[in-house]
Amino acid sequence: MIAATEFLRTILAITLITISINSAASEKLPETVRDNARKGGANDIVVGQIASVTNPATSEVATDYRDGLALALARSNAGGGVRGHHVRLQVEDDNFDPTRTVALATHLVQDEGVVALVGCIGTGSLAQLERSHFLEEHQIADFAHLTGSRAEMSAEFVFPIRGSYEDEVDAMLAHAATLGRKRVGFLYWRVGAGPQLAGEIQAMAGARGLDLVTSTGFDVVKDPAAQAANARRAVQAVRASAPDAIVLIAAGQQLAIAVHEIRAAYGASMPIYCFGQVSLKSFVQAIGAQDARNVSLSQVMPGLGRSQLPIIREFLTDRSHLRPDLPESYAALEGYVAGRVLAQVLARAADFGSAAIARAARESGVMDVGGFRVSYGASGKNKALQPIDMTIVGRDGELVR
Repeated sequence: MIAATEFLRTILAITLITISINSAASEKLPETVRDNARKGGANDIVVGQIASVTNPATSEVATDYRDGLALALARSNAGGGVRGHHVRLQVEDDNFDPTRTVALATHLVQDEGVVALVGCIGTGSLAQLERSHFLEEHQIADFAHLTGSRAEMSAEFVFPIRGSYEDEVDAMLAHAATLGRKRVGFLYWRVGAGPQLAGEIQAMAGARGLDLVTSTGFDVVKDPAAQAANARRAVQAVRASAPDAIVLIAAGQQLAIAVHEIRAAYGASMPIYCFGQVSLKSFVQAIGAQDARNVSLSQVMPGLGRSQLPIIREFLTDRSHLRPDLPESYAALEGYVAGRVLAQVLARAADFGSAAIARAARESGVMDVGGFRVSYGASGKNKALQPIDMTIVGRDGELVR
């Protein structure tokens, strides 16, 4: 008799998950997934993802997210699929360039027969889909877009599984309050969510009984030396206000540079709060474990290794049996949750056309997927019900509570 683990791995090998990507990105795919890229049937339900595994700013997060999503769909397909139909995933790599989003989405819908989008990455890409009215014109749902922009997440055809950036900042402020840190400095890059949050954080801090002593932005440039100089000037401006905690909004190289400058100015004693939507490995490698230590990161997913939710146990079990090489990362977990939520919506749809799937999502109300809850309904009311979790970087670059 075949051992249970070997049987499940065999199931994965024949599971019909198709991933269509450009040739550069294909080299990053696991062999088992790449081998399955040519498999599929005419009766498959085809869903699409636009995410870049080739751009350094997103590659690690996008890869883990994609593979977590694929793991969830493998679980569904191994159980017979959705009413007997397997779910195939088509992935397009946009190099994290939102100007390519609509063209790639059009290709997915018109040429690949995609009936729903899932796990696309970036606020800019979602903004492009909304400005072009692509989702409305095609009556197609966008599930689990990786963004925290409350304005973009409130659109009619957008069904998030994560909290907003405002939710994450509020969790940071609440944590600072529990530490008795009453004077908060806000340091942000002048792109993305930074300027928007700069206009909101004073009221948010006040609601938590904290004083916002400064709100300082810095410009983003490509040259690392110039970027370090920008961050250094901003940190010195923040320092003049004598904060006892800093909320930092940045990502990628700019985040690493800003944290390094804060550590240079304050040492290890200053609490630093950042979004957890970061490649932890790259972040720690960029600034070293000593500077990264004790940086607090907000997480929109339940705690790996701590949560008692069934979906965490299921993720770890499926990973162990089907993809033991998949990192136990928050990005992989988010992709897995996205796939599980999508599968549940598909099971509720009257048919597998895009309009029926979007309608099923809107009519879902509160859904419980292994203890992870989302609420979908009228426009602007779609949201995740999972509270924000706070983690901290440990001495060896690992995440701890």
